[in-house]
Amino acid sequence: SLAVGDLYTSSSDIELGFDSDKYTGNQYIGLRFPGVAVPKNVYVHRAHVAFVVDAVGDCCNETFEISVKMQKVANAPSFAGKGSSYLHGLYTGNATSGMVTYSPAEDEAVGDAATTADLSALVQEVVGQPGWASGNAMVVLFGGSTGTTEAHSREYESFDGASGSAPALVIEYCPVVTTSCPGGASPGVATARVAALADDVEEAMPGATAGSVAVGELYSTSSDIELGYDKDKYEGKQYLGLRFDGVGVPAGATVQDARIKFWVDAAGSCCDGDLNVTVKMQKAANAAAFAGQSSGYLHNLYTSGATGAEVTYTPQVDMASDVHQPRYTANLKDAVQEVLGVSGWASGNAMAALIAPSAGGSTEANSREYESFDTDPNYAASMYVVYCPSSGTASTTAAVSTTAAPSAATVCPDGSSPSSVTTRITASDDDAEEAVPGSTAGSLAVGDLYNSSSDIELGFDSDKYTGNQYIGLRFPGVAVPKNVYVHRAHVAFVVDAVGDCCNETFEISVKMQK
Repeated sequence: SLAVGDLYTSSSDIELGFDSDKYTGNQYIGLRFPGVAVPKNVYVHRAHVAFVVDAVGDCCNETFEISVKMQKVANAPSFAGKGSSYLHGLYTGNATSGMVTYSPAEDEAVGDAATTADLSALVQEVVGQPGWASGNAMVVLFGGSTGTTEAHSREYESFDGASGSAPALVIEYCPVVTTSCPGGASPGVATARVAALADDVEEAMPGATAGSVAVGELYSTSSDIELGYDKDKYEGKQYLGLRFDGVGVPAGATVQDARIKFWVDAAGSCCDGDLNVTVKMQKAANAAAFAGQSSGYLHNLYTSGATGAEVTYTPQVDMASDVHQPRYTANLKDAVQEVLGVSGWASGNAMAALIAPSAGGSTEANSREYESFDTDPNYAASMYVVYCPSSGTASTTAAVSTTAAPSAATVCPDGSSPSSVTTRITASDDDAEEAVPGSTAGSLAVGDLYNSSSDIELGFDSDKYTGNQYIGLRFPGVAVPKNVYVHRAHVAFVVDAVGDCCNETFEISVKMQK
């Protein structure tokens, strides 16, 4: 009923992928979101399109892949009145250089929520366009479906079908600094992502014990990247190399802010120990690919081929709920600035970051595990650089409020990266239990302080008395300065028992000694 290339805006639903109603074949989807309240030059933390499922079953239950781009313009115009093949023209000729490809999950029930993969790199590219301002419009484009039948689709509510369930663009951004450049020039933003299997690599440091991979051998096919210590392919501390091709920062620019963004892959006992890491950049005008390099390549770069500028920071300890949350390094602006000063640097060249543990123990716990390109290219490490296009010192101001506060952002209110402190109980006397008034005495009297228990029961105890109890935990040597801004804090436990002993819901309150 529609010609190929006709723009159709009155459908009762949105089919991602294949359509056999108004024509037969794969289709483009264009979604325009007006009034996007994201300021210019913020750090986009996470982003996705949220849908409401309109149909399930045979219509749309086969696996396929689809790609997402965004219109590369500072303020996307309305679709109304556009000519034939308008979406095709945008998708193939006026879209972001970045693209996200994912396989939509099969939906279970009408009315359920569904989301795309993370689109933060695409949104970052749009808010970096000259002329972008808070309140402008964005367009998300879907295309490149691999499906061949109607079952290779997903059906979601459209504005025409149910305006209250129309697609939504959800953006979270971090209040890193914005910049005002000398002479009134607008700041630029450059982003680059690990884009190849061999662009995130690991290498055992001298002193490690060889396993399936020799010490010094570059390893590029890991399902995750560990900062610090690894015991899977060898046992010991390791270097991490990350290569970012196409970094669009011009020579002579002044770097204001530069960070690497990771996505958490695992948390818990695998990676909850003390860890400090040092980050340098390869001091080269155009970092060579890691593929095919000789043994000890990262060691040689880190020790004799890196920038003099370096940054040491403490990656925060992640919890199970943090998996697939973003994490950022400290500000690497001085190291990136040093790379820009190397003769031959040009916009679009490649940069390589080099990371090694500078403090921490020698167990698997002394690591942090992040997603690798090999596991999911959409969650590979990325780099973000804010710069002034000519030399000079930029002034800084705090970014305006967020549309949705990131649940796991690691940027402080002034734009700096926070320090992380882990303090453990180190003496038997520093974890104690005491029955609350009203309990029934047993081997211990109510009110007795008990500090030799083999476990800690939060809540009710029936071993040494019967009743609820207080728990006291003393942490010595807490290395937090006075008058800092406390970003997040928690107590981390290791589970000692499960089952009938402790499987009912209850609430408990926490205070601290003043």
